[in-house]
Amino acid sequence: MASASRKSYKRTFITLGLLLVVIALGEVVLQIIGFGHPALVVLNDAAQYELMPNQHIRRMWPLSDSKVAHVDTDQYGMRSMPVSPVKPPNTLRIYFLGDSIAYGTTQVDQSQIFTDLVRRDLPNIVHQPVEVMDGAISGWAISNELGYLKEHGTLQADRLILVLNDGDPTQPLSPRPHDYGIPSTELNPKWGYEELWLRAVEPRLHRILSKHGIHLFKDMSTQDPGVTVGSDSAVLNQNLQYLGQMRDYLQQNHVAFSILFIPFPGILSDPVQSEHARIGKSAIAAWAMQNQVPFLDIGPGIITTNPSAILLRDHAHFNIKGNQKVADAIERNWAILSPTPVLVTAAPDTSK
Repeated sequence: MASASRKSYKRTFITLGLLLVVIALGEVVLQIIGFGHPALVVLNDAAQYELMPNQHIRRMWPLSDSKVAHVDTDQYGMRSMPVSPVKPPNTLRIYFLGDSIAYGTTQVDQSQIFTDLVRRDLPNIVHQPVEVMDGAISGWAISNELGYLKEHGTLQADRLILVLNDGDPTQPLSPRPHDYGIPSTELNPKWGYEELWLRAVEPRLHRILSKHGIHLFKDMSTQDPGVTVGSDSAVLNQNLQYLGQMRDYLQQNHVAFSILFIPFPGILSDPVQSEHARIGKSAIAAWAMQNQVPFLDIGPGIITTNPSAILLRDHAHFNIKGNQKVADAIERNWAILSPTPVLVTAAPDTSK
């Protein structure tokens, strides 16, 4: 009887040991994929939050749109190659400022986001060396971007290109992150299983259970706050004032100003959001014309009958193919974003 008991204990210990090994191996696999060390933001008073400087993050499939996606930030928290404080002679320095569309998400490798593609291709168009800075992060509104610009200055840029989308005209200031939706230095998952649960499993379970009236979890949104198309006219008017402040600040620092408008390809089937988007974009375009700010709408060059072919897992963010289309549209219409203050619509893509 005692022998049988010892064998039972032995099997239990072996089973527990194997279970611990499996759990440990699972954590190792999750860490290799990229769970447990997301790209972090730091909190501040100017922009509310911005990318933490000098990060080097790697995410692997299925967290990336390719086998591996790298996220590297410079000393200013920009997702771009570092630039020197003093601009080299005869160099065109372009400053992109925007939200998650310009940031590119952690699912797309840094070398394949549209700002980096433009950096590599533009010298052949302007016939001089080009440096590109990418000041952007998920969720930013125009007011956040203005705060970031004033905090860091123009960094000797020749031209700032504000990247706006359908959600921006009526998006109010994005507050500091208060949960794991946008991981910060104050609140972020430290373990692979933790991030898998907090950012993937729990939100999905919450949505499923909430449909049946069951509320077991805190309502924590992992959705980018900038991808909803609103209709608040008061916020729209306030954002137009922020654009005026940005224009004035850039003029004082002798930096040219352009607006690049990238619509949400996935809302075409939603007539309500599409109408809100039309009103918002028209207001931005009218402001740009009135203030002689170059405005480029690349919608005609990127929107297709199959939006999912150029998008990631939602209606707004672009995959590798989508980023390439955005870069192509910018390069094809570069003269519109150049100093001549003309308001026109992008030329359609005729390469098909």
